[in-house]
Amino acid sequence: KRLIEGSSTVNTAIGFYAYLSRNEINPGLHHTIIFDVGKTNIGSEYNTFSGIFTTPRDGLYAFAVTITMNNAYASYDIVRNNEVQGTLIVDAEQNVEYRSSSMTVLLTLVQGDAVFVRTSATFTPHGNILSSKDARSSFA
Repeated sequence: KRLIEGSSTVNTAIGFYAYLSRNEINPGLHHTIIFDVGKTNIGSEYNTFSGIFTTPRDGLYAFAVTITMNNAYASYDIVRNNEVQGTLIVDAEQNVEYRSSSMTVLLTLVQGDAVFVRTSATFTPHGNILSSKDARSSFA
């Protein structure tokens, strides 16, 4: 006799994509950006009310953020547990100038780690974050 065991596949995918539903007007220093429209949230680990992704299990994770501004400049951080993991600058100071900046980081995380995007604690932002159908400021 031959025993054939059935195999089962468990979907362990985790991922999210969220963007701002509207412009963020003059965010101040050390301000968490809450990407409030969750288009994809496999595993339900991204919170559209707090802007925080909570790690469900240990592993390697990739995060990307894109910020669009016009007539403005600011610095933004991807943060893990209040420790900056990466920083991007958007510099669109010139009159009627629109600029987007993006950043991707790979992080080794443990269960319960919190990851989010915020304005810099030391570089005062000037201007608004833009988000519309033409240019989505987003976090994934």
